[in-house]
Formats: sequence, C-alpha cells, structure tokens
Amino acid sequence: MCSFHAFIQYNKFLEFAGMIQVKFLKMRYTSKRGRRDFMEFIREVNGRRLTLVADEDYQKEAEDMLTFVEEYFEENWDEVDTLIPIHYGQVKVIPKGEDFQVVVQNYEHKLLDEWVEDFSYFLDIIRKTIQTGKRTKTLGRLIPFRFDGPLVIANHTFEVDEWYAHRFDDETWYIAPIDQTMDPQPLEGNQAYEIFPDYPELYEVMHLPTDYIILFKGHEIVSVLNTDSVDVWN
Repeated sequence: MCSFHAFIQYNKFLEFAGMIQVKFLKMRYTSKRGRRDFMEFIREVNGRRLTLVADEDYQKEAEDMLTFVEEYFEENWDEVDTLIPIHYGQVKVIPKGEDFQVVVQNYEHKLLDEWVEDFSYFLDIIRKTIQTGKRTKTLGRLIPFRFDGPLVIANHTFEVDEWYAHRFDDETWYIAPIDQTMDPQPLEGNQAYEIFPDYPELYEVMHLPTDYIILFKGHEIVSVLNTDSVDVWN
C-alpha cells in the first residue's frame, strides 16, 4: 500500500527511463460529457504492456499513475486484478488481450461495482488535492481520506448557502450550516463517494490536516482556517 505523500514523489522512478519506454497515442472519444481528446498512455516493461486512458490534459498525472502501478507490481504479475489503494480510491490492472489495462472505480457516478478505463475524473481529484496542499502550504502534512471515509452531515446543511466542513479527526469530516441557530439534528452518516460527486469542492480540501475548517458559500471555498484560526486560503 502506498500513501498519498509517496504518490507525489513518483517522478523519481523516471530515472529508469533507459529501461522503460513510454508511448502516447492520441484518440478522439465521445463520452457523456461530450467529444474530448483522450490519450492512451502505454508503458512497456519487461515485455509487458500497461495501458492507461485519460484526457490529454492529465498527461503528468497519468504518467505518475503508470509509474506507481509498475512499482507496485515489480516482478509479481500474479497480482493482476488485485485492488491497489492509492490516494482517494483504488485501481486495478486487468488483462486485455495480450496486454494489461489499468482501470478505476466509477467515482464520478458513485458506482463502486463499475470499473472504467477513463482516468480523467480520478486524476483531476489528485491534481486538485495537490494544488490545495501547495496553496495552503500543507503539502507535507496532508492526511489521506478515501472514497469510503465517513462524513457526518448536520440537518439542513445543503439547503443553505453558507456551510462549513471540519476535519473532526483523521478519519472523519463533520459538515454543517454556518448558522449555529439552526438545529443540527438529526445527523446523517454518509461515505465520501456518496456526497463528493455532487459537491466536488470537497475533493479539493479532503486531505487537509485534522482540525482544519473550510468555509463555503454555495459551491465556492471562501476560507480555509488552520488550527490557529488563520485563513491560509486567501
């Protein structure tokens, strides 16, 4: 298993470029979000071919993901079709003809039983959390939070315009209206994958350290307060 912090260091594996050949094949693909430019990222390693598909805008993240998958397997290809945890979710490698395809759970549509080849949505999550870590100067202190992580949501939270998210502990986010006069009961328990696709701004902040508080207005992040109540967002 690899932590989120290790993920952002994977470029060091590119030092082995003499042993690794990377190819990029651009293709056109029509999805529910319209016609987009996709690329097949192909990694040839020891006679094995790994392929990952993503929007061409995510080339760096796709290369890093392929490097991670390669490092995970090393010489043990018996673990094909095994769940590989990384960052917010998990991926796996499946046989596809004589080659191997990297696939990811369909987090965009909350379908954990469905595996998709298009990594664009997942790579966008990774990009946003790293950008937030840089912006808030917390990159070395980010704490992983997964798709199955618990959310405790107060009554009426998503009915109001102003609300906040508080990392209650390393495992849990508490989300509630900013207006403290509102009755928070009953509290509702959810897992992240059930809520985040509808409120994607939460992806950006989900790895922030414990006791950080994020203030929202609608779907916009207004402030990020650290443990000293200092706004590190603006």
